[in-house]
Amino acid sequence: DRAIVSLKPYHGFLLLVDPSELLDCVPPSSAKILLQLIESYNPLKSLQSMSSDADLPLDQVYQMVGHLVYWAKATIIYPLCETNVYVISPVSSALL
Repeated sequence: DRAIVSLKPYHGFLLLVDPSELLDCVPPSSAKILLQLIESYNPLKSLQSMSSDADLPLDQVYQMVGHLVYWAKATIIYPLCETNVYVISPVSSALL
């Protein structure tokens, strides 16, 4: 619940699993909303943009993203910017 309360429209999310793997572990009856969200997913977009693109209310997007974070399938980020330079920490490979 804390993750959902702290979400803002300018946040984004980053999937930690392949989208097809994510859809395989969800019952078909509840997959419609998730499918809409995954189809509009882009780490360069904000939650508000994905909400608009998926034609879903922002509150529903918050709920779905909150569930994905809880299930360790996604993490909350600031949307990636094409003009920024990102570096992976050399320590991160030691953790694997």
